Amino acid sequence: MELPRKTLSAVLLLFLLLLATDVGPLVMVKARSCAVEDSDFKGCSSWWSPDNDGCVASCKSKGVEPGYCAGGGFCLCFAPC
Repeated sequence: MELPRKTLSAVLLLFLLLLATDVGPLVMVKARSCAVEDSDFKGCSSWWSPDNDGCVASCKSKGVEPGYCAGGGFCLCFAPC
């Protein structure tokens, strides 16, 4: 019995959505802790940003580049070590 193409597409989309929601919080936790402990993310700061352009603009206004969004609009900014 072969599954219809729409069913396979829906299952794949659901899998990707679950993957995105599982990865997002892990990125957030690592970003929050990085300002406290000395790690690969030394000197970074993080905050909520609705889109990547807003995130990059926020990083530039703080004098920090690069900046990018990860995990559902969560913004990460990396300061030079």
